Amino acid sequence: MVLNPREQAEIQQLVVTTQKEYKNKLRSNNNSIYAINLVSDLHSKIDSTVNETKKLGVRFGCENGCSYCCTLRVEALAPEIFYIAKKLKAYLSNEQLTELVENLEDYSEKAKGLSQIEHQITCPMLNDGKCTIYDFRPAMCRKFNSLDAEVCKDPFAVVPEHKGIAMKSAAKMHAVMAAYSNKKLSAVPHELGQALLVAITDKNAEKRWFKGSTVFTPLPESIEP
Repeated sequence: MVLNPREQAEIQQLVVTTQKEYKNKLRSNNNSIYAINLVSDLHSKIDSTVNETKKLGVRFGCENGCSYCCTLRVEALAPEIFYIAKKLKAYLSNEQLTELVENLEDYSEKAKGLSQIEHQITCPMLNDGKCTIYDFRPAMCRKFNSLDAEVCKDPFAVVPEHKGIAMKSAAKMHAVMAAYSNKKLSAVPHELGQALLVAITDKNAEKRWFKGSTVFTPLPESIEP
């Protein structure tokens, strides 16, 4: 997406102010629970950007039950993955959580090592065409709003997005990643299903993450040959 000088300046300023905001918040609240829950604030910011655009009369092709994009690789920032895991543990029964872990294990075997282009596997959090974590879905999913659902039927098509939402949301996400990095906390994106399996089953994963370790498998594209 090409930005004019005014838009470029606006995005740059958004990155600066957002990064400063999150750096201050992480500095003032030095604990893992806060660092993980803070991503819900990012989610609210992206939702607000989308809602403000809708108020201007922009209509999107995405509707309840539409899941064309849910075979694409879903990526989530490290703290988002822990946030989603906590939510799932809070509302699922032990039986449901066990079933989810089994599904994630099967899914992870299929998704392991797949590039973004190779990944054509239905998201493990999809059930009967609906997202089971919709209320606490990752920022990537929140910012992805198609202007034409017909185009989305082709998994290799270039989906038309609203430039303002795409650019502002990406700017906020990059600013948040930088703020966490400044705190020596990994906030890079990972493939959701495989990382979620680790966050749910590894009791020490959160502690190791807050000490500065990278606990989730990197995306294949980020691994140097």
